[in-house]
Amino acid sequence: MNAVLLAEDLKVAWRVKVNEKGIVQCEEISKYAKGLIEGDERRVLKKNMMEMKEASQLALSQDGSSTKSLSEVANIWKEHKN
Repeated sequence: MNAVLLAEDLKVAWRVKVNEKGIVQCEEISKYAKGLIEGDERRVLKKNMMEMKEASQLALSQDGSSTKSLSEVANIWKEHKN
């Protein structure tokens, strides 16, 4: 997965800012680390990660959407083979 997907779509990560040369300054790394350790951002990221975890567990469960979809694909292949 790339940084854009994780940070902007799924909202389970941050993107640190780079300078005009494409380099991340130590101040940005410090700000990022401090936010993860002490800031409200930590709670937001953790909440989003827990929601993603629960959704993935549901999708992968016995009656979940991923399991059902994979079963449907297997049945299609089985019918096509015969």
